Amino acid sequence: MIIKSLSITNLRSHQRTELTGFEKVTMLVGQNYSGKSTILDALCYAFKGVCRGTDEAGRNADRLISTDANGRPLAKSFTVKVETDHGIIERTGPGDG
Repeated sequence: MIIKSLSITNLRSHQRTELTGFEKVTMLVGQNYSGKSTILDALCYAFKGVCRGTDEAGRNADRLISTDANGRPLAKSFTVKVETDHGIIERTGPGDG
């Protein structure tokens, strides 16, 4: 399966992120706490419904929602959308939007 694009909304440090160009080799480079691991977590959540910070059933996903400097959630949910050569996978975290 080839990942073509990734869209992340309100997941940890990614309030709105769009990534493309995954068809070839992809390398994530950045400073500590810049969101590199969250990109991998977003892919994992899209494909499996779980990622780092959730249990095997996907519980505690509400803790993955982006927060402000005081730790208050910026939204009620998060969304991860992955476009692959086999179609589109879109998964929304807890909440009603």
